Amino acid sequence: AAVFTFTTFFGFSQPGAALNFDGVNDYVNLPNVNTPFNVSAAHIKTFQLWFKNTTTQGSHVRIFSTGTAGWTSGIWIGYASGSPFLRFELSDGVGVGVAITGTTNIRGDNQWHHATGVVNGSIATLYLDANYQGTVNIAGEGAMNSPGSVHIGNSYDNEFSSNFMGNVDELRVWDRALCAGEIMATKDCE
Repeated sequence: AAVFTFTTFFGFSQPGAALNFDGVNDYVNLPNVNTPFNVSAAHIKTFQLWFKNTTTQGSHVRIFSTGTAGWTSGIWIGYASGSPFLRFELSDGVGVGVAITGTTNIRGDNQWHHATGVVNGSIATLYLDANYQGTVNIAGEGAMNSPGSVHIGNSYDNEFSSNFMGNVDELRVWDRALCAGEIMATKDCE
């Protein structure tokens, strides 16, 4: 039997319920919870969520994000400008940041998907439905911490073109890097 331990778990769940966003002005603002979302210099963290995107609208759509104004530091999972592929982006505020863009066209497919972004030392990895999507070297990045709020359904700075249209459920943050087997084993657990 495997035992999974972690020091921080942030999540919300109610059987049969999910957050629904209209793509216009709906989002959840989580003030004062940014610490679990900070990626320290040690670079160990896993972010997971379930989402269903019901449209291809928006240009810089964020399913969840945290950061500073003007995207100088933080993290997000969503879609880059006009892209049909899921994206996991991180920045320490020094350079332009690093990103992983998925390989599966899912934007607006009206299906539930499970996204996982793993930060493990000098490597960040994106999984979609527990399938590997890509890896990027983050060795040059420092701490990716944000003094701001965490937003679900929009960007950290409420950029109009970032509104997400669809559903989000079970946002999870782990203070350790989950391996592919653990992602598969835990993705369907409430």
